[in-house]
Amino acid sequence: MSKDEKMQILQESIEKEKTLANLSKTLELSEFEVLGYVRELKNKGVNISYYEKNGEAFVVRNDHPDFSKENSYRIEENIDEVTKVAVISDLRFGSKHEQIAILNDMYKKFAESGIKYVLIAGNLIEGIYTGNDALEFGRSLITNDAMAQADHLIEFFPKVDGIKTLFITGKNEHKCSKKLNVGEYIAKNRNDMIYLGPKSCTVYFNNVSFKLEQLKKGDAYTIAYPPQKYSRSMSSYEDFDVVLLSGTLSAQHFPQIRDTQIFAIPSVVERTPKMVDVNHQNTIGALLFDIHYSKTGKLKRLVPTVSPYYVPSKENYLTVKKLNMVQNEKGELVSLNEEIKNSHAYFDRLDKIYRLMKKEQSFDSLKNKLDMKDEELIGVIDILQEYGRPIEIVDVNGELVVRKFFQKRHHYEIKPPKEELHKKELFVASDTHYGL
Repeated sequence: MSKDEKMQILQESIEKEKTLANLSKTLELSEFEVLGYVRELKNKGVNISYYEKNGEAFVVRNDHPDFSKENSYRIEENIDEVTKVAVISDLRFGSKHEQIAILNDMYKKFAESGIKYVLIAGNLIEGIYTGNDALEFGRSLITNDAMAQADHLIEFFPKVDGIKTLFITGKNEHKCSKKLNVGEYIAKNRNDMIYLGPKSCTVYFNNVSFKLEQLKKGDAYTIAYPPQKYSRSMSSYEDFDVVLLSGTLSAQHFPQIRDTQIFAIPSVVERTPKMVDVNHQNTIGALLFDIHYSKTGKLKRLVPTVSPYYVPSKENYLTVKKLNMVQNEKGELVSLNEEIKNSHAYFDRLDKIYRLMKKEQSFDSLKNKLDMKDEELIGVIDILQEYGRPIEIVDVNGELVVRKFFQKRHHYEIKPPKEELHKKELFVASDTHYGL
């Protein structure tokens, strides 16, 4: 066997655990030579683990994220200036309930307010649904493919000159880690997005430490419990200025523990059917922080602000405009008009057909225009309906008509007007016991 053939056999063999002795015999190599081959696979990006059991050494491909590593990232800023940071979580790209329009609006406001860094605390994509989830909730997805969801994010995530986005991956990304390292894939294809590692990372702004971590979700009536449990589990030697916890999908500010301020991070997604099924509520919004430094670069003052969004957007990736803001010669941020490629969306071919359709036209004329048979066009419209496209076939005076409904962009609002957010006074009485 050639070396390339042996490398291929080794890579296929360790999909399931194999003893080093067994691999040595199969490949006709010494055990140390097998280890050398394993090293070469590691250099190519294959994650491989060793362990010992019953006196024998085992080798197995391990595509699970390495949670044992303490991830950290350092940013140097001018200590005489205030550093502005935004934190968000749970974007859920790939779900029909993603909120690209709100995310774009956030980044515009971030740029206006001088925010330089955005931290994302995991769950950038919705992740794949399997088993009963795929059957019961699959229709709520744009695509049930991890790479397609990641490509969708790469295509539509806002780009703004002067803002760096740093992110950890969460459970939704880790569910598909055997086939794709979502964090590395996104960072490779978006130079404005920096992958910090799986599950957690400590980000240092000068000597101010922000611990970013994803927790397990709590039920609607216990959303405060996971962060409280985390704070009680902190070791005496763990010393962070700020702890940012995702997983509860809510915005919360907890009492300080040993000079550490703890926050739960809100989401940027409409409540999905799967979230409804397991009683998970969520807040849409962002947390904003102004960091003031001492002369030594440590934390002098932290000013947190909640930026809530009260109503989800009904726009989707078919109607929303991509946000790409660049600085012109005067240093002003201007928006570029970008063509929506959508080249990796699973149903891109159908979406292109959808865009070709007029607001209303006869079934026969559309069939001829698309060069389709009756059954083909009926099938396409059925799939489009399954995936939430506003289209139907109706009978108008004995003629079949395909009718498409458009969203009117000029009526769209990100937030309700201020005058609608007025104070309401209520009187509540109980246990009056009349007649006693």
